[in-house]
Amino acid sequence: MTQYLDDIKRCVLDIGYVQSIYGHPLYFDLNQMTSSETMKARIERQVINFVIQASACDIMKVAMERINQTLDRMFPFDLKIRPTPIRPVYLVLQIHDELIFEIEINLRTNEIINIIRHVMERNDHINLLLPVQIKLGDNWESMISVQSRNRYF
Repeated sequence: MTQYLDDIKRCVLDIGYVQSIYGHPLYFDLNQMTSSETMKARIERQVINFVIQASACDIMKVAMERINQTLDRMFPFDLKIRPTPIRPVYLVLQIHDELIFEIEINLRTNEIINIIRHVMERNDHINLLLPVQIKLGDNWESMISVQSRNRYF
């Protein structure tokens, strides 16, 4: 990890910018890097923070889009008849690295939860399995972690 962080810092010195894992750049004024040690340390912190935060954001955006595409295939709809789909599942909120869904309990609930987990855990761009924790409840206060990977209801 230290080597990776050092490589990121060197990258900004070499080319003047860093990128998230999906290639979104953040440019820096290299003249500021040489103005003082304080400024250099500040920019190095910004570089590391950007790569981590922007990459996490990219991963979450891709997961949300892939979940939406998967749900569209599961629950197709006609835009001419209705502008929004009628689904038993809706993404309600994203908070940092969490997605909150409202899911109607029916015969496909377990399938829907497993598909959401599967899509979120796999990111082809970085070729890593990202573990996902599932919590269920009627509201935030009543949420409980679920260890099972197949049946929730």
